[in-house]
Amino acid sequence: MQKQLYLFGAGANCVGTIKFFGKEMIKAIIDSDKRLQGNTFDGIPIIPLQDYLDTNCGEVVVVSGFYASEKISEVLIENNIKNFYICPYMQNGFYKNGKDIVEKLNLCQYPIIYFQSKHPFAEMIEEELKKMNYNGSVCYADKNELKKEESVFIVTNYVEKRQITYTDYGKVIDINEIYRSKYSYQNNKLEKFKDRHKGKRCFVIGNGPSLTYRDLQKLHEEKEICFGVNRIYLAFQHTDWRPDYYTACDYFMIKRDAKIIEELCMEKFIRHQYGEDFFNKKEGIYEYGGLSADKKDYPFSKDIVKGVYIGKTVVYDAIQIAAYMGFSEIYLLGVDLTANMIAEAEGSHFYHSPDTNERLPKGERDENLKAIKNARIYMESRGMSLKNATRKADWNELEKVNFDSLFGE
Repeated sequence: MQKQLYLFGAGANCVGTIKFFGKEMIKAIIDSDKRLQGNTFDGIPIIPLQDYLDTNCGEVVVVSGFYASEKISEVLIENNIKNFYICPYMQNGFYKNGKDIVEKLNLCQYPIIYFQSKHPFAEMIEEELKKMNYNGSVCYADKNELKKEESVFIVTNYVEKRQITYTDYGKVIDINEIYRSKYSYQNNKLEKFKDRHKGKRCFVIGNGPSLTYRDLQKLHEEKEICFGVNRIYLAFQHTDWRPDYYTACDYFMIKRDAKIIEELCMEKFIRHQYGEDFFNKKEGIYEYGGLSADKKDYPFSKDIVKGVYIGKTVVYDAIQIAAYMGFSEIYLLGVDLTANMIAEAEGSHFYHSPDTNERLPKGERDENLKAIKNARIYMESRGMSLKNATRKADWNELEKVNFDSLFGE
């Protein structure tokens, strides 16, 4: 690859994308969030799309914002930018580089290798094959005549997976599926939590504005088993309550508050981050793999050792972990899912944030609700229940219960 790349999307997946391609290959990062424009990401400038339009010389745009990739693609097409490629989801684990892909997939054995088009992944893999004195041919489906019997087609992202007709090629290799099935992060230490609380009930505490310190104190007095998430520790100075378990999955929050999280006196479940090790102290910290799905059906993890599915809210992670522990009743509290507010906006949390740039992602209420509904369906099919005890939630995907009615006189 001769030219540098532009990335589009300065979110968590951007971290993995930079690690994969190499910092020297990234010219700038495009992002529509005006709060980020003019800043840098790992030393790389963050720019508005207009800057790219004003100065680009045909450089490829790699869409690093995975979950917003369809919206980003529409924006690029509207601006007559056709030279773009949607990057796979990398932030929870991926191949180290092009050489790692070639070696793990043993690509040198195939006489003809097809890619959909000449995109950055294809170019990187082709360069590595040349270094290994590959004797076969690398072809592109949009330009070359198909030779079915001898060919292998390399699927690199969900767009290609949707478009390809599998019977057209001798063999199809999906690099993402292979990574997930053979090389994705697993943590056997999590086995110790299997059915730890079988048949009991617990509360998963969100940080929505309807939650009160009085509610937390009640949970403390009743000795209820609780999961806290994200920056719940900002409430600790106001209450004796402490969660029994803590869950965090957002890259930026974990990176910034790693020292605080280390000192929390409970068992902590932290989503594994690609190529990162934020914690000096390992006691009580249990990393779990984040699993992404190509379709927005939000699968539910049966075995957190192998990973926990991403539902665009840390609450979904906590529900899956709690189900693995065997809880038969799970109640959500403080899960307001406040109308897609930016996380640091006033009133989006029950606590007052000491800073104005939490850098938690903007809520995606509709997607959150799809995930939570799927969790309910999964749990009910196995004789468990998931209910909503949030005081002011205006959503109906779960049966609503009155929080105060859950306790005796």
